[in-house]
Amino acid sequence: MLVSQARSIKSLLLAFTIISGTLALALPAVETVSSIGLQFVPLIAIAPDDPAGLTTTSPACISPAPVHTYAFFHCYTPSDIYAAYNIAKLHAQGITR
Repeated sequence: MLVSQARSIKSLLLAFTIISGTLALALPAVETVSSIGLQFVPLIAIAPDDPAGLTTTSPACISPAPVHTYAFFHCYTPSDIYAAYNIAKLHAQGITR
């Protein structure tokens, strides 16, 4: 009976030590995060519009209305895609989708 109680006490003491050690390590980290607060950092970059008065020889991209022009970002028209992927060949075979 004494051996059984000694093992129980030993197991409880070990569990208490592990839990208290874990809490001692975790609580300062939680406090630090809450004092700093959650910070979101944007990971997206949006292409800047060229000013309307800026005269470039030929902008790389002009969007439909409302018009936005871009000097550094290129956009493709449906006819560009049609030519690049040779869609005419597919249409000649009867494939339309």
